[in-house]
Amino acid sequence: MIGVRIAHGRHDDPRRYLALPLVFYVLLAASTPLATVAHGQGAAMVDPASVVHVAAPGEAITGIVRVTNPMEEVLRLRVYLSDWTLDPVGQFTFADVGTLPASASTWITFSPSVLDIEPHATREVRYEVQVPAEAGAGTHQSVLFVESEPSEAVPGQMAATFSVRVGHVVYVNVPPLVTEGAITAIFGEPPTTAGEPYHLTVLYENRGNAAQGVQGSLVVTDDLGETAIEADVERSVVLPSSTRAFEMNLHGLLPGGTYTALVVLGYGDVEREVAGSYDFVVPEIAADPDGAL
Repeated sequence: MIGVRIAHGRHDDPRRYLALPLVFYVLLAASTPLATVAHGQGAAMVDPASVVHVAAPGEAITGIVRVTNPMEEVLRLRVYLSDWTLDPVGQFTFADVGTLPASASTWITFSPSVLDIEPHATREVRYEVQVPAEAGAGTHQSVLFVESEPSEAVPGQMAATFSVRVGHVVYVNVPPLVTEGAITAIFGEPPTTAGEPYHLTVLYENRGNAAQGVQGSLVVTDDLGETAIEADVERSVVLPSSTRAFEMNLHGLLPGGTYTALVVLGYGDVEREVAGSYDFVVPEIAADPDGAL
């Protein structure tokens, strides 16, 4: 049984919680082992990696992405937009423009669509976001990709052709924004062999209409109230009306016994945090023949 309580605390500007380094390196058409991929294929760097715009319906806003070539040769890049979303464990899924809910891709125009960047030089890609007059409140998102040309296979060698792309994630927050969240469940999976960690899964639900940057802390205490483990829950983006599974492996000295895990998560609200507690038992596991504890 999970006890969820509301506690008070302070957080930074919620928009900063979304300014995460969400940079994507994607290998395309890699049908052979990566060790055989042709050398010399370059990847650009984008700055910033993500941005949060706030705009009312009918408003137009502009943005700039700086693209840098860190290579010793000229880098040709294709620029294009894509929809994206996150699965419950935080993995990205990409889709065609305008096909996913809350897409902002059809609102964005940009220039140029092709970049030729000299070695160690930087170019700018400028874009405009035109928010429709009928746009609904909440977070809408897109990603502006820059992708290198496919690599060339070396004659006489087996090698996959591949491209590398990096992305500038665009969030567009249309007011009014609602920030609300809850820990809905905590599950435990005890170790089956000596030396394995106890595994916890914490389910967090974004019940608002704005994307959130969720982070917090974990404290595990024993049956005497003594702290056994303290750890940070790293910041993750949780999209509106979606659930994020935070997976935690409790490494460290946890001998057989009864414990309580307290998870506290902040989601950008300046006045509230959410917390869930979970009581669990670590079984006594005999050492294996090799002497593992």
